[in-house]
Amino acid sequence: MKLTQTIEEEYRHVESAIKKEVKADCEDCKLDLVPLYQKYLESRNCNTGPRRSAENIYHTCLHFLKKSKEEYAIQDINTFSLQYTTILGCTDHTDFGIFISALINKHFEETRTKKEYTVFINKEKSEISFLGMENEGANIQIVGSTGGFAGFYMKKGFLHISGDAGYKLGYEMSGGKIIVEKNADTEVGTSMKGGQIHIKGDAKDIIGSHMTNGIIKIDGEINALVLKNVRKEHAEIYHKGKNIFDKKKETMNKGLIEEKETMMQKIKKIFGSKK
Repeated sequence: MKLTQTIEEEYRHVESAIKKEVKADCEDCKLDLVPLYQKYLESRNCNTGPRRSAENIYHTCLHFLKKSKEEYAIQDINTFSLQYTTILGCTDHTDFGIFISALINKHFEETRTKKEYTVFINKEKSEISFLGMENEGANIQIVGSTGGFAGFYMKKGFLHISGDAGYKLGYEMSGGKIIVEKNADTEVGTSMKGGQIHIKGDAKDIIGSHMTNGIIKIDGEINALVLKNVRKEHAEIYHKGKNIFDKKKETMNKGLIEEKETMMQKIKKIFGSKK
């Protein structure tokens, strides 16, 4: 692949920033992960079976990495994310997100390092999904924005997103902490079982749907707060520092939301008003 002079210069500039930020030298690199990823995609394409769930794709990816027996360093993961999103132009958003999550989780399982894993997303609005998937203790820094399902099934560790987060952030997470510096799309903390999510910007509707435990904090505005089947006795949802749930009155602070009428009551009310 022949690069234009402009792209080459941009790549060298960003690559230099990466090395400075993560304090790693080229000597720390062990493996170019792009060919390994391409090999993984080829093996995936050979499977003509029905479309599988994200969990199945993840465990297939993890099995592929373990079977390859390739050794790689943190710096390889950092550089790979830059190469793929900036130079090669990532279009397979789900596969890439799951693959890099599997790379991080496998490396952390083997090393238990306390160093940061840095994923560089060179796009203002990213569609790369499932970043931080099934994290079991790693410290992951996302430089940029994420697509949907960041922190999917997260169990432990830390996920920091410097930009925006896509829909269903922290879906079914059971532990760990997620911080989003900017805004979050709809359905934050869906089916959340534990851990913490902190949105420093705004959030859209449907917060903590079917949430059974954990803490969600939103510092900015909420587009339209909708709560679905949240267990108030265990879940905590804060808006601008105040707990949305008023446990004494079982209502919402500032009238953000109250126990709504049933759908049948609404329908009767609408049709009744037309008589």
